[in-house]
Amino acid sequence: MKALTVWQPWASLLVLPLDHCRRPKTFETRPWDTRYRGPLAIHAAKTEPAWVRDAWMSEPRLRSVLTTYLTEWASPPEVIFDELPRGAIVGRLTLDAVLPASCNPPDPMDALLGDFSPGQYAWSTSHPHRLVIPVPYRGSQGLWGIPDDLLVGQEWEACDS
Repeated sequence: MKALTVWQPWASLLVLPLDHCRRPKTFETRPWDTRYRGPLAIHAAKTEPAWVRDAWMSEPRLRSVLTTYLTEWASPPEVIFDELPRGAIVGRLTLDAVLPASCNPPDPMDALLGDFSPGQYAWSTSHPHRLVIPVPYRGSQGLWGIPDDLLVGQEWEACDS
């Protein structure tokens, strides 16, 4: 299976199954295109740059996303951010399409959680499944592969419908 490493909390938000399959992040934005379509494991990077934490802690709308969607870890937002799994596969989804981001008008939540500026690509995703227990694994840049049997027998959370 192909995999993509994403910084937290974006990684968890991508694979978060919610009631009625409404999730906060349906697009992953990247500065590069890919021809790949299909199943994609989402790996949470082991670390992230300091600016990521600073952005999530200083922007009230982003802090609200943490407390609204990722409440299972803890509260306040600083604790939620620190408790998110890192250095592990956190879920899987389907990569359906890749379009120039500026051609794809996002809804307000996707706009908040991605970079839809010219030159970026919007990776449209569906069918999120979150691992109940993340699987520790070393990530990589770009699209990379994981062994086919790595996620066999794992317990998943998915949308009800």
